[in-house]
Amino acid sequence: MAPVPDLLSAAVVMAIMLLFPLALAILGCQKTEAVCLLEPDADLDEKKGRLQPRVSGTVHLMQRLGAHTVISYRIEGLTPGAHGFHIYEKPDFSRGLESAGQHFNPFGDVHGAPCDLHRHVGDLGNVLANEDGVAVGKFTDPLIMLSGPHSVIGRAMVVHCDADDLGLGDNSNPAPTPINGKCSLVTGNAGSQVAWGEISLTSHGTNA
Repeated sequence: MAPVPDLLSAAVVMAIMLLFPLALAILGCQKTEAVCLLEPDADLDEKKGRLQPRVSGTVHLMQRLGAHTVISYRIEGLTPGAHGFHIYEKPDFSRGLESAGQHFNPFGDVHGAPCDLHRHVGDLGNVLANEDGVAVGKFTDPLIMLSGPHSVIGRAMVVHCDADDLGLGDNSNPAPTPINGKCSLVTGNAGSQVAWGEISLTSHGTNA
């Protein structure tokens, strides 16, 4: 007969083998979801002479525990082509991008592409609108967090009129006040906003 300690050890190992997959499954089901309803710039017609159609859309964000955030979107009313897509510090649009602050950048890095080692957390690259002005897409991002000290909940998501040059364009005048077309490592030279909204937790927030 095996000694009692050996039997106990075998029982513990068996329990771990049975419970570990279950624990992983439970943790994998835990997720946080958020949404951003994009609305057109209310002053766009007056400021831009309606050069850009009125843009609207919805962005969904979902993060499972320990995984990258999945971002999906559908945006309508754009001019065909690429448009900068960023998360800004504040959902304050009272004075345009000036009151919204800068791209969300808690680590003090330079502007870049979503796949770059050096980028703002809020750098999401471009959305690409088809000939009907509709941009639809889905991607994962390793820096976007929906909880914790660097969460994007309560911040602003912005779609721009121009393409983001991903930090590879003209950066001859980056400061103190960035000028569009000359501040690639600050804004990506994506131009003014055409739509924006606040990122908010969905009604069910974090769930299992």
